[in-house]
Amino acid sequence: MSYSGFFVRENIGQTVDGGQDPSQWSASPDIILCGTTAPPNTTDFTTPQGYATDYGNVVYMNQVNYVYLRALNATTSAATGRAWFYYTESDLCLWPSKWMSANILVDGIGINNQKIIATGGNQVCVSGPFLWTPPSFHQGHSGDDHYCLVSWMENPPLQDPPWTPTTNLPELFEFEDLLNFILDHPNMGWRNTVDISGHGPSWQKSTAITGARNGAQIYVGVEWKNLPSGKGGGTISYSIPGNADGENPPTINTDPPIPISLPTSNSTVPLDWADGFSSTITISYTQGSVAPPKGAWIAALVILPTDQLKRETLERVRQLQPERLRQLKMVDALGHETGIAGEGVIVGSTQYRF
Repeated sequence: MSYSGFFVRENIGQTVDGGQDPSQWSASPDIILCGTTAPPNTTDFTTPQGYATDYGNVVYMNQVNYVYLRALNATTSAATGRAWFYYTESDLCLWPSKWMSANILVDGIGINNQKIIATGGNQVCVSGPFLWTPPSFHQGHSGDDHYCLVSWMENPPLQDPPWTPTTNLPELFEFEDLLNFILDHPNMGWRNTVDISGHGPSWQKSTAITGARNGAQIYVGVEWKNLPSGKGGGTISYSIPGNADGENPPTINTDPPIPISLPTSNSTVPLDWADGFSSTITISYTQGSVAPPKGAWIAALVILPTDQLKRETLERVRQLQPERLRQLKMVDALGHETGIAGEGVIVGSTQYRF
């Protein structure tokens, strides 16, 4: 990727030139959550060791949270940008129309932006704090739901007075529009991860899926990495409510649950969604005789088949972020892969980390 500006990573392994972990594209370590206490030294975030650290994602509801936004100045000289902080209630898809900025203070003022300053080229820098008080979730969200966090870096020359970037964004009507929006903005980071390491051997989690204004055929399901498999493995199941009439699309339930026969795999189902249709996905995990190791994860995914993309969009994906591509695997009732249904590109994700 040829990019010059403030760069925000999608995951800990990404660089300006790529190299990202394909499984963690919505796990930006550059959105730093410090809990309810200010950190003693924010310069720790910008050292080589600090830049290689993901400081976690714990959010304290209805309390003031200290949030910092980090970026790499991917230019050859000093630069001053503006960091913007947004959030949304949990959703697999990052539609900008759902971003919120209420309940955020900077220097005691209700704004969601402040400057980020690099004194030299190729320098890691940080902006903050943003004092964020996450409100209770709206009706329809469970008490143990989560927020998705968004970092946006405005590159110089800066608008003065500041003008929220969402005002100038184009309308997004299709999932392909959303995909191109993500590809176009290496100055944006998204943190949509949930720590479930303390949830015990069995748990169930739900998240919303907001569909496109123009409907499409998509694949929805789960992906997992480094889970115990075979005799010591557990099971995964998921459900996706359909239309009230039971058709177009139908309700999906993976029953019986899928045995984890491979440590890393995925299971998705094709869905034909009408204009503006939205739903949820609920994932249930039951541990086997072997506990998942630290760093293992299960993710909910929305995947757009590549045969639905314009040729130029697919070429951009292959050139800029081939890590988003997935083989759409067919899995039988015993959890065994039986073939490949095609290829798709991830347009939405929530990761549940052990």
